[in-house]
Amino acid sequence: MKKEKKSIRKKTGRGTKKKQQTSTMIYYGLMIVAYLYLSIACIYKYFKYDGLDNCFLELMLILVLSLVIEYVHIIKNDGKNIRKKLSKKKKKERLKTYVTEGCILSLTVTCILFLAISSDRIFINFYDFLLGNIMTTIILSTILSFIVIFTISFIGNYLISEKLLRNVNEK
Repeated sequence: MKKEKKSIRKKTGRGTKKKQQTSTMIYYGLMIVAYLYLSIACIYKYFKYDGLDNCFLELMLILVLSLVIEYVHIIKNDGKNIRKKLSKKKKKERLKTYVTEGCILSLTVTCILFLAISSDRIFINFYDFLLGNIMTTIILSTILSFIVIFTISFIGNYLISEKLLRNVNEK
């Protein structure tokens, strides 16, 4: 009598990748809808009540959603090994990563700064350095603060990450 071989069925990852792409598209779609809703609600409240005081909740939710997206990105890429994975990438790809991380940090800090200014937690008299009209002055100061914070965060991130990568490559 012959022994029957048990056939073990191996799992294939055919559907897994497609499901992952679908869930990623749903996630980003929901985030886009949430951003649009919060932005429109904030703009509506700003014009209706003539100030940012009443749309503070929407602005904070936009900020929190930005941080959630960054957190999901780090978790998705296994945050413990992110710098080790960077060492395998080319210099241009690493610079793109540093730029995006710097943009996210500077956008977050700039939003917090101007939320504090709009809710009178920080007082800045924009009339002291008036350039044309007040709206131009506020927009230019926003852009300038974003650029300064981005530059500081990019240089810090670049130096720290490259030092860590050299230490990883030496070991």
